[in-house]
Amino acid sequence: MFTLGLPRLQLPLSWLPRVNTPAFTYFAESASELKFLRGDLKLAYKNKIGFWIAYSTNPNLDPELSRKKVLKRMKKAGMKTRAEEVIDRNWSGLYFSKNKVK
Repeated sequence: MFTLGLPRLQLPLSWLPRVNTPAFTYFAESASELKFLRGDLKLAYKNKIGFWIAYSTNPNLDPELSRKKVLKRMKKAGMKTRAEEVIDRNWSGLYFSKNKVK
């Protein structure tokens, strides 16, 4: 699994290694980041590359995103969530994949 926490992901998802079950995590800090990455995320989803979108749950971090907003944006882009996890007291994540989670 690969973790990306860059202000802007400027590499195409094609740089991810080809393995049986590729996946990555992106720590989104704003709705504009998700909008910027929408094309790459749709491509990953289409190619059955699973990914986690981590979002802040700590109001002190002044998050623009919430679970509801992430789900709404991703659903609008045609993607379905398969799992949800709490990462720590500041972050939670939603897993998106065309493959069913076992």
